[in-house]
Amino acid sequence: MLAKIQERYYFFLALTEAIGIVLSRGVQTFRERLDIFLAAASLAFDVELLKNKLYAILLILCTLPVVFLDGDATVTVFIGFIAIPMFFAKEPWIL
Repeated sequence: MLAKIQERYYFFLALTEAIGIVLSRGVQTFRERLDIFLAAASLAFDVELLKNKLYAILLILCTLPVVFLDGDATVTVFIGFIAIPMFFAKEPWIL
């Protein structure tokens, strides 16, 4: 556990240094901005848990047409009972 925290901390330091270098140069290409965005996103989303987050968002998005067509959010509420804990879970629910 401690090793994983240290690894993220060192990655965060390297990321902030890279952002500083890129910003000091002044000219940013799309590729440089994309690299920074992907590195920051990898800090926020663990690769193992990415499937959980994608499926949780997909579950909620699948219920939205019912809300707009019928005007009833009952299905969204019931799916939210599954999707919200799945999104914030610390262990993979989807294998």
